[in-house]
Amino acid sequence: MRNLRQNPGAIRWLRVAALLTVMLLLPLVGARPPARALTNDNRVNAVEITSSPYVHTVMTSAFTTEASDPALVDCGPANVPKQTHSAWYRFTPAGSGQLAANTYGSDYDTVLAVFAATTPLTQLACNDDAIPSLQSAVSVALTVGQSYLIEVMASGNQNGGNMTLTITYTGAVTSAVALAFDAQPSATLTASTITPAPSVVLRDANGATVTHDSTTVVTLALQLPGSPSPAPKLTCTGGLTRTAQAGVAAFDGCSVDRAIAGATLRATSGSLTAATSIPFTISNPQPVVTSLSPSGVLAGSSAFTLTVTGSAFMPGATVQVGATGPITPASITDTTLTLTVPAAAVSQAGDRPVVVTNVAPGGGSSAPTSFTVSNPSPTIASVSPAGAIAGSGAFTLTINGEGFVSSSIVNFGDKTIVPATKTATKLTAAIAASDIAQTGEFPVTVTNPGPGGGGSQTFTFAVTNPTPTISSLSSSTKPVGSAGFILTINGSKFLPQSTVLFGALGSRVPTTVTPSAITIALTTLELATAATYDITVLNPEPGGGQSNSVSFAVVNPSPLLSSLSPAQWLTTGGELTLTINGQGFVATSVVEFEGAQLAIATVTPTKLTVVVPGAMTGTPGPRSVKVTNASPGGGPSNTLSLPVLLPKPVIASLSPSVLTARQDAVDDAVVEINGSAFLPNSVARWNGSSRPTEHVSATLLRVTVPAADLTILGSVQVSVFNPGQSDLSNSLPLLVRSRADANCDGTLALSDALFILKIIAGASPVPGCDANADGIGPANPDANDALYVLRVLAGLVIVP
Repeated sequence: MRNLRQNPGAIRWLRVAALLTVMLLLPLVGARPPARALTNDNRVNAVEITSSPYVHTVMTSAFTTEASDPALVDCGPANVPKQTHSAWYRFTPAGSGQLAANTYGSDYDTVLAVFAATTPLTQLACNDDAIPSLQSAVSVALTVGQSYLIEVMASGNQNGGNMTLTITYTGAVTSAVALAFDAQPSATLTASTITPAPSVVLRDANGATVTHDSTTVVTLALQLPGSPSPAPKLTCTGGLTRTAQAGVAAFDGCSVDRAIAGATLRATSGSLTAATSIPFTISNPQPVVTSLSPSGVLAGSSAFTLTVTGSAFMPGATVQVGATGPITPASITDTTLTLTVPAAAVSQAGDRPVVVTNVAPGGGSSAPTSFTVSNPSPTIASVSPAGAIAGSGAFTLTINGEGFVSSSIVNFGDKTIVPATKTATKLTAAIAASDIAQTGEFPVTVTNPGPGGGGSQTFTFAVTNPTPTISSLSSSTKPVGSAGFILTINGSKFLPQSTVLFGALGSRVPTTVTPSAITIALTTLELATAATYDITVLNPEPGGGQSNSVSFAVVNPSPLLSSLSPAQWLTTGGELTLTINGQGFVATSVVEFEGAQLAIATVTPTKLTVVVPGAMTGTPGPRSVKVTNASPGGGPSNTLSLPVLLPKPVIASLSPSVLTARQDAVDDAVVEINGSAFLPNSVARWNGSSRPTEHVSATLLRVTVPAADLTILGSVQVSVFNPGQSDLSNSLPLLVRSRADANCDGTLALSDALFILKIIAGASPVPGCDANADGIGPANPDANDALYVLRVLAGLVIVP
C-alpha cells in the first residue's frame, strides 16, 4: 500500500477499478442484510465460504483479538494500530482461480488480509484503505488443494461495527453430491488389517474431488451376504466414522473378526449418494497347536476339560480327539481353546491325536498333537467279603477301589481270574469252592496292563474256621440234688476240635460232636448246689472263636409256709424262738420277720427256727413272716402273720378303797389303782363305765371319780381296760359310804354309834374309814359323833 500511495496515478486507477468492481457486484449481492452476531471471533471458528459470490454481514463491536493472531506485514501506516475486533473466514477452492474480497458497505474503518492456511500462516495480501474511504479490498490468486484464511479487522482505535464482507472467486466452487471408494479392500485373514486401508472421497456433480470440504462426516459399514450367525464385525482404529480432510475420509486399522466371503464395505454420509466397495473375502488362517493341558489322562477318567494352546484359533473352530469329535470348544480365543472331552474318548489306554480345524473360507486343520491315555495304577480299598469260612463253597468276590480298567486281572492266591464285571471302581471275580476248602491266608491283587498300569497293593483274604452258634439245650434247668445226666447242646458250625466252656465248671471235652450237636456229661455232685452256668462252644483259630452264650441253671425250690409255733406272742414275752413249718427250705433260705432278715438257727427241708429279739415284739400288732430262697429258681414264699398281743391288766389294790358320799355332789374324788400291765391308753371303768384316767406308770393309774358318783351309796366294781384287746382286768370293790357309817360296813345302824364309842374307849378304827361322823372338829371321833349317828337313825338328820 505504501508503494501505491507514492504513485498517485496508480491510486486513481485502482480506485476506478474498485468502483467498477462494486458496480458489477451490487446486482449480484442485492440489498445488504442486517448484521448478525456469529462465533467467528477466532480462526478456530472461522466461517466456511462454500459459494461465489459470497456476502456476509456481522456486528464486530463485541469481537476480540487473539494473542495468537498473526502480525501483519506492509498493511497501511505502521503507526496505526490494527488487528482489533477481528473476524475470520475459511475458503478452500475446488480449482485454481482469482479471489477478490472487500469490506465495502461497512460502517467503520477496516483492515483486510488473506493467508494461506499453513503452519505458521503465510500472509498473501493485506489492505487498509482501498478507495477514498475507510474500507478495504484485496485480490489474490489461489491454488487448488490449499485452504485459505481471511481476516477482517478494525483499523486504528475503531471499536468495530456493522461489517460487510464480499467475496468473488473466478475459479470453480462446488459441493459434494456422492461418495466413492478411492482405495478398495482386498482379501485378507480374519482379525488382520485390511490393505490397502479403505479411503472414501467426496465427488461433485462432475465427479471431481471436493478438496475444499473438510467437514463432511462419512460412516463405514460391513455388508454381508445372507445372514450369517454370529455376524462378522468390522472395526477400525478410531471408529467407523471419519471427518473428510480436503475431500477425503481415510479409515485405517480396519479388520473383520470372522471369516466371510463376498463381503463389501458401504460408505454413507447424510444425503450424499452412498458408495459400495468391490466384494472381498476374509479368510480363516490355518491353526497351529503348540501344547495341551493336561497332556494326558488315565484310562477310564471321567469327562474333563482340555486346554489347547497355540495360535490362529478362529470362531467356529472344532477339535478332534482321536476318533472322538469334532468337539465344539466351550471358549475360543486367538491362542486358547477349552473343551470338554467325554469319558468315552479316554476309556481305553493309547495315544490320541488332537487336531484343531478352522472353518472355511481358508482355515484348515492343524498338525496332530499327541495326547496320551494311560492305564492307571490300580488301588484296592476293600474286598467283599473280607474273608470266608473254610469249606463254605463258591462265592463272588467284589473288589472295591479305583484305577480299574476293562483289561484288569484279579490275582487270588496263585490263581489268575478274569473279572466277571468291571467298572473303574469295582471288579467282581468268581471264587471256586476248591479255592477255600482249607483255612489259610490268600493274597489278592489287581494288575493293569501298559501303558501305565501295574499291580495294586496286596489285600490278604483269610479263610478261617467258623464261629459256632448255640440254638438250644436239651434241658436248661435241673433242681438242686438231681442225679447226673447227659446234656445236649444244639446249634451249628461245631467242629471236631470244638470245646465246651461250662461257666465256673470250666472247659469240657464233648462226648460226641456233630456239626449241629455236642453232648457233655454232668455229675450228681455238680447238681448239688444251686448255680447258673453260662455255656459257650469254642472253635479254634484261625477264625473260630466263641459262640453265643446260653444258660443252664441248677435251681432252688420255691418255699411254702404252713404254720408258726407259737401261734402268737405277748409284748412282754421277751426274746422269741420261732419255729416255721412248711417245705422247700434250704441252707441258704432267708427268713424275713416284719421285713428284717433273721439268722436261721436250724434248717431242714420242712422246718426252720429263728430267734426273734424281744425288741421286735415289744409293741402289739401283727408281724409278717416270709422265707425267700435265692435264685436260680427259689423266690419268696407265702407270708404268715404272728399276732403280738398286749398282756391282760391286773388290779392289786385301790387307794382309798372307801369313799365318803357327798350330798352336795360338788367335789370330785381321786382313786389310785395299783396293779400291773397298765398302758398309757389304759382306761379305768366304774361299774363298767369309763372314767377319766391318768397313766402314772405300768403299775399305777389315777382315776378321777366325779362328785355325782359319790351321791350313790354302796359298793362299786372298779376294773381296767387296755384298748386293742378284748380282755378286761380283774375288778375290785370300792365302797361309797355314808359319813355316819363309822365302821364302813356299808349300812347305817346302831352298831356305827357303838363303834365310835369303842374308838373313844381305845379301840382301833377301820383302816381307811373315817369315824368322824358329824364331820366337825378333829378327825378323831368323839361323843358328838356317836350322838350324830343316833340322830341320823332317829330321822332327825338327813345325810348321804
